[in-house]
Amino acid sequence: LVVIGSHSGELCCVCAVSGLRRWQVFLPDRIEASATLSRRGTVVVGCYDGTLYGFELCTGQRRWSFSTGDVIKCTALCTLRDDTVCFGSYD
Repeated sequence: LVVIGSHSGELCCVCAVSGLRRWQVFLPDRIEASATLSRRGTVVVGCYDGTLYGFELCTGQRRWSFSTGDVIKCTALCTLRDDTVCFGSYD
């Protein structure tokens, strides 16, 4: 599976073999950085709306979100040990 974010705010999961879309979600603002995947299968991506989102890889269902005070432009990092998420924001 490949997860792609766009400036239109769309986050899309595509099968790398067939090219078929598995799911898509629309965030309130643009996505500037790459999505990252946690060990537990959560797709983590930041948005210009100042929120870091976590989505279930297979379904696209939102697992959680965390709001900051400003834009998120960086790719998040999920630690291998315990899935701690590290990221930066303009707040």
